Amino acid sequence: MLNNWCKLTLFITSFCFFLGGAQAANETSKPNLKYEFELQVGTEALYKVKMTLKDEQPADITYYDEKNRPIYRVILNVDYEQSIKRGKESTIKHSIQKYKNNDWVELFSPEMTYLVGLPGKLEIYNEDMVRMSLNGELTIADSTHL
Repeated sequence: MLNNWCKLTLFITSFCFFLGGAQAANETSKPNLKYEFELQVGTEALYKVKMTLKDEQPADITYYDEKNRPIYRVILNVDYEQSIKRGKESTIKHSIQKYKNNDWVELFSPEMTYLVGLPGKLEIYNEDMVRMSLNGELTIADSTHL
């Protein structure tokens, strides 16, 4: 399998944001979902990711090896309106993919429902008995404090 995970580079597309932007005076602030997760494949953990998910915009995170070749990608999607209405729980859809033969192959696509402020964990094994785990935690934050 892949070696030397610590040399991986993390690329996060512009679909998610890390800093707050300007806000018009007549707009009401809308809470945002702050998500922190760590993906592990086999015995090696990939980089931990902390992000704020924006309303109806998927996040796309790509992991690269030491030669700048893509190896894994995580696509996140959240039911934003339902998450804010419920306030205490939110479901995040994940698509975990591996780059193989010049194409992205989906490894698994879990939907995880989090209670706000409590960590969640999912652990599965693929057909080759390689363990994959996803640990995450979700919080709701006001967009003016990002």
